[in-house]
Amino acid sequence: MRFDPTTGRYMPVGEPLPWRNTFLSTSHSVSAYTLLKGAQLSYNPTYWQSYALFPRWNFTDTLSVRLNQGMALELTPSEAATKKRQLLLGDTTIDLVEANLETLHGVIIGVGARLLLPLSIASRARKRVMATGLRAALTKSIKGVAEGLVVQLMGAYSRWWARSNVASVDPRLEYPCSLATPVGLPLQRSCDQALGPSSIRDVFVSGVGSQVMLMPGWIVSGGFSWIWALGYGLSDASVPTLAGDVILSDQSRTHWRNATSFSVSTTYMAAAWVMLTLAFGSPPMGDSQLKPDGSRRNPFVNRFSQLSLAATVTLDQLYTALRSE
Repeated sequence: MRFDPTTGRYMPVGEPLPWRNTFLSTSHSVSAYTLLKGAQLSYNPTYWQSYALFPRWNFTDTLSVRLNQGMALELTPSEAATKKRQLLLGDTTIDLVEANLETLHGVIIGVGARLLLPLSIASRARKRVMATGLRAALTKSIKGVAEGLVVQLMGAYSRWWARSNVASVDPRLEYPCSLATPVGLPLQRSCDQALGPSSIRDVFVSGVGSQVMLMPGWIVSGGFSWIWALGYGLSDASVPTLAGDVILSDQSRTHWRNATSFSVSTTYMAAAWVMLTLAFGSPPMGDSQLKPDGSRRNPFVNRFSQLSLAATVTLDQLYTALRSE
């Protein structure tokens, strides 16, 4: 095992192929409330299967372009899909990463640029075009702690570019709605705007993470992130009345929707090319810092918490193993 600054992780030793650290991953996840039936007034179990491909091409030892395409399938009744057991694509992520821009006092400085393409249902409903962003990380490898300890601080900013500031429904699913008129008679028309808050425009992320190799092939990791998301403002609305048009401006108290993300996991490397991971975490879901009554959620265990089991295949390591046989 060796520390790889391009991933910030300990990786098997192998021949450095240009597409090294290309992964294929699958996982099974259940919500914590699925296991704690009495934790919610109405039992709503959630069981997901997810799949992800992480191709990578390395131009140098530290400069690479990385792609992340995920998809998920909920086997329990879904609140996110429009069809039963619908396979949902995630947004496509493309990163250009310089993993070792500079090393100062043993701290590796990495930077990157990100492009997001809107393949998910949520992004297409919000008429997103793309997102652009920048990322930076500070990584320190500490020897003398078990078989090795890695600590990382990271920060990121991204902005969504969209043709609408709100979500809309499929044109085939437009619903009848009414508009007020000066004479008091409703004007019937079709509407396509979905319920809910305005779309997210700017996202700021700050996080800390670490992983320790307890023994060769066994790694324990943990991380915590803070997410500050700023939504679009609402346009002025003109309401016709007998006394003339009345302009209603955006009366939202704030468009900030803040969230946190927590995870802890243990990984066993069954072979140089396959890793098995058991993880527990609370991913960022909407305004997940706050409960409906305005109080703060427990950032570590809440209604968004998940328990997952994942298998990850390192394709270049598998290729090397098959070629050497």
